[in-house]
Amino acid sequence: SRAFGLDPVEVIEAAATKPYGYLAHLPGPGVGGHCIPCDPHYLLWQLRERQVAAPLTEQAMAAIAARPARVAARVLEVLAALGRPVPDARVIVVGIAYKPGVTDLRSSPALEIIARLRTRGADVRYWDPLVPELPGSGLTSVAEPRGEDYDLTLVHTLPPDGGHEWIRWCPVVLDASYRYLDAPHREVV
Repeated sequence: SRAFGLDPVEVIEAAATKPYGYLAHLPGPGVGGHCIPCDPHYLLWQLRERQVAAPLTEQAMAAIAARPARVAARVLEVLAALGRPVPDARVIVVGIAYKPGVTDLRSSPALEIIARLRTRGADVRYWDPLVPELPGSGLTSVAEPRGEDYDLTLVHTLPPDGGHEWIRWCPVVLDASYRYLDAPHREVV
């Protein structure tokens, strides 16, 4: 959609005006939790045992696995467009649980995204009121973030209870949740 200058949310909202037979789904930073990233592999394993091809499921699982890397690459692309060297870049990730309103980090795409950005030398922080610390990373949620303190804000999972008004003051907002519409300077993954 970026190639055509289209906002995916606007396209989905337009398609949702169809009076029947349409269920709108927004893209996101990836898939987490205990079901979708894991359970289809049990089916695929059984199908492979019986030598039955399931190309659609295999492609879907490959796309799910690749999505966090694509989000991290997009962050790097936006930083490069800003002329901001990654080792000096200050990035804050909004919401690190795999879906809004939970504390569950199982298979959360944010974990891979943060790791990839930190590996490249970015100074990555996060804000998630429901997840006070990220085990094994040395990271804790920023208590009271200020948007102007960061070069780029990545909206991963938008917390449902608000408190994210500070995001609009961030110089660059990259919305991987496709749900943060409050900043006119918002870009999407």
